[in-house]
Amino acid sequence: QELVNWVARKLQSTNAFKVGKSGLHNPAVMITSAMSLVQRAIHFFLLLSSTIFVVPIFKKCAMALDCVHAGKSPPKYEFILFHIFFGDNVPLPEEEAPFLQSVPAVKCFTGSHRRLCIALFLLVPCYLIALIPYAVVEGDSNYVSVAKLWGGLSQTIRKFMFMSNVSENYWIESAMRKATVVNLGFVHPHPDNIFVTRVVELFAKAALPVIVIETTSYARLQMYMVTVVGFIMLVVTFACPPKVDRKLCRIEQGLRVFTFCTMCCGCLTVELEKDSVVPLIVLGVSAVIVPLFFLALAVREPVSPVNVQQCSTSSIPAKSASEAVIIDGAQGSLRFKGVSNAVYKVMRLARLR
Repeated sequence: QELVNWVARKLQSTNAFKVGKSGLHNPAVMITSAMSLVQRAIHFFLLLSSTIFVVPIFKKCAMALDCVHAGKSPPKYEFILFHIFFGDNVPLPEEEAPFLQSVPAVKCFTGSHRRLCIALFLLVPCYLIALIPYAVVEGDSNYVSVAKLWGGLSQTIRKFMFMSNVSENYWIESAMRKATVVNLGFVHPHPDNIFVTRVVELFAKAALPVIVIETTSYARLQMYMVTVVGFIMLVVTFACPPKVDRKLCRIEQGLRVFTFCTMCCGCLTVELEKDSVVPLIVLGVSAVIVPLFFLALAVREPVSPVNVQQCSTSSIPAKSASEAVIIDGAQGSLRFKGVSNAVYKVMRLARLR
């Protein structure tokens, strides 16, 4: 996207664009319009890829690896994994004759399917990591530049792998800016927790379809893994409140607890007898007690004006200006840093004109 912006700016600075005719008679104008359309298409593609397309993409990836094993004995996954990466040097066991669940005519882990497995093993982790800076800003690529993309990745690697004392992170700062750019009142997200909340939601959206598809033949394992994902989301909701307003936080926490209770009912279903009514009773009791309990907690929370925290511009130094604007949504004030009073007056006069 930045390359397209650079090409558009170069075209707009040419004499052919400035003094030439407009419309179809000026190639520079036509190319600039085409670059604008390409830029919008890239922005729209990044928006969809990091939001509503996450679940379908990981679902299709899981379906591409969902194989049915016809052998009576349990599949030996370690031999399958070695066969994928080393080919015929590690042959599959003779009793293994797996085929693809969605396309039974395709034999798994051989030929083109083996190459597809290798490509997915290499590309899907890279895709998931690249999604993080875009998912935390709701797919808005205007908040993620190339410098922030690679700079945030290097900061994260140094933080978690080398235990470096890196205090700032471009991805976290971008998430905070996007979350606090507009005062949303009682639904305003918590800036300090928005990054953790959206990262956990991203991994949950990626993990749930994979778990459900790959563990179709193992109902007990499937329910336990889904419940673990729900438990992690529940813990994060309590440890990192997603909203500034405490009343709304209580309601969201109640929804997480009820979701976790339904998952536990699913675990009871696979553990107890087929005709057992215990899971249904537990579900009915939780459907009554959990909403009433958290509704009472929300009512007991004091009513207070929402304190919208500050949102600052990027910490990456700009080439053209050194100003930093800090917007305080609670007071509705603007404070300019790094700009002299004379420059501020000139900017104000320019706005009035």
